[in-house]
Amino acid sequence: MLNLLGVYLGPDERLMKPQEDNNPRGFWEHQLITDLNDAILARLGGSWHEPPTFFPGWESAPELADLRQRARAVINEDFAAAECWGWKDPRTCLTLPFWQRLSPPTRYVVCLRNPVDVAHSLQRRDGFSAEKSAGLWLTYMASALAHTAGQPRMLVFYEDVMWNRQAELRRLARFVDAHDLAESDATQSAVREFVEEELQHHRTSVIDATDDGTLPFSAKSLYVTLRLYAELDRDGVGGRSVSEAVLRDCVDRLGLYAVTAQTELDRHRAALAESEKETSSELERHARELADKEAEVEAARQACAGLSAELATTRSGLDAREAELHQGRELRDQLSTELAAARASLALGEAELTQVCELRDRLSAELAAARTSLDVREAEIRQVHELRDRLLVDLEAAQARANAAEVGMNAIEEQRAVLEGHLRAIGTRAGCLGLGVRLFLGARAHEVIGRIYRSIWRAPSD
Repeated sequence: MLNLLGVYLGPDERLMKPQEDNNPRGFWEHQLITDLNDAILARLGGSWHEPPTFFPGWESAPELADLRQRARAVINEDFAAAECWGWKDPRTCLTLPFWQRLSPPTRYVVCLRNPVDVAHSLQRRDGFSAEKSAGLWLTYMASALAHTAGQPRMLVFYEDVMWNRQAELRRLARFVDAHDLAESDATQSAVREFVEEELQHHRTSVIDATDDGTLPFSAKSLYVTLRLYAELDRDGVGGRSVSEAVLRDCVDRLGLYAVTAQTELDRHRAALAESEKETSSELERHARELADKEAEVEAARQACAGLSAELATTRSGLDAREAELHQGRELRDQLSTELAAARASLALGEAELTQVCELRDRLSAELAAARTSLDVREAEIRQVHELRDRLLVDLEAAQARANAAEVGMNAIEEQRAVLEGHLRAIGTRAGCLGLGVRLFLGARAHEVIGRIYRSIWRAPSD
């Protein structure tokens, strides 16, 4: 309908293709924008049916920089030349802060559908439970209200479009300033052809939704409040007791309260589920313990039967043991007699042992004396060895001195031979001096000889 009122939704080749078994008239969703929304949710750790936790300022996170560039490219390529443009994608309820940074001032058309019908549709298409579907409806609606608070916003109910398409067409035309297009025959015919009753697979009234037991109270209250707000926003309503701004503020606040209430409910349900899980685990543990005890009892019964059989066998054996005991007593008496004889013999042996001990003591004393004498002899032997070692040392020293004396004697012999040569020379000289010289050699012979030696030793230098 917005497309018929002049809102450009993008090139036809960019729009998501219809599906015969789901939406044969087409989805009218821009495929690239839908892909970007899926990528944003995936980057934040979620998906369209498992919304992530949005941290403060997530829309400006550096991790989404490439996605922001892709989004700008889509806007510039597909919508830059359009005067009035927009797109349709339920995921935008969650990702709207991302797009608000990139798009110019925007008007918002929030499309709603009865949450009971939404649950039926999701159950048929995706197999979701009624509880999960209601939670998704509440999350999407609360996010859409929170992100569009204070902005130009219009609520359009799917059921109203199906029931009174002309009135809803005029409301949309008034919101987007397209009155003339809404009244044209071409637009009226196209809307009449497009909106078909059979496209709505499930239709539930407001009363039925309020009375539905599977729908949480937070979703019911928000849906009923939005229905009342939309009714007050229609044409021909006058005499309101509160202003439109106050109504919008109430709707925004209720959306936030509904999310808080649903979050608290989910927390209690999770705690209850955890408690049930723990209780179930405890019961299973007790059941296992009981089974173990029963097994132990059965084992004890079997053990008792075995013990009874062993007792009968033991009793038979006991009779045999009593007979053996009688024989043992007789043997004991015999052994007692033998023991008395052995004790007498032991007494004699003890007397002999005493003598042996006395002999041992005397031998021990003699052995001690012998050891003392041996110690003295060993001391003397050590002294002898020490004396031998000293004599060997002295002998070696004397041998060394003898060797040195022999060397000295050899040197003296050599000197003597030299002296004899000198003496022969002296004899030759003395023969020339005659008998006069010999007379002076009497009393002072040694002195003269010494002088001759000195003169001989000086002669080579002369």
